[in-house]
Amino acid sequence: MHELTSFLSKFDIDQEKLFMKVFPVVQEYVIDSIRPTEEQLRKWRNSPNGREEFRVYMTSKFTVPPTPSEVRVLWNIYNGRKQTSRDKKLIRCYIEAQREAVFCAHCGRKDGSFHVDHIVPLSRGGTDELKNLQLLCAQCNLKKSNGYDARKSFI
Repeated sequence: MHELTSFLSKFDIDQEKLFMKVFPVVQEYVIDSIRPTEEQLRKWRNSPNGREEFRVYMTSKFTVPPTPSEVRVLWNIYNGRKQTSRDKKLIRCYIEAQREAVFCAHCGRKDGSFHVDHIVPLSRGGTDELKNLQLLCAQCNLKKSNGYDARKSFI
């Protein structure tokens, strides 16, 4: 990483802006590169121990064992499962818990309207869990859209 930073310092570019554009692409590439075959997925879906076999497969692909939440997100991504509705009660609880420290997780803005954002979008296999939620100002949330969050790695 130091070599990359050293290399980039030779150019007159905003390294933060570059990282924000490149990191989501890298995350998608990693997700695709560790993807099991369709045959494996079909076998796991139809097996009573399929989820456990999938977890073992995923663990073999990581240098640091993935958390159960990460395995669940990857299972959802690879099987095309998407949560179709938000847990409104959880969202309200999250907003209530964040009422004192309201600022945008991306730009740090402290005024204006805020949206509760899913770090891994529901449309991409994310879930309604507290650790998958963040507050973003309206501008940052619209810019992020349904992409992966470059500031937060989920794998």
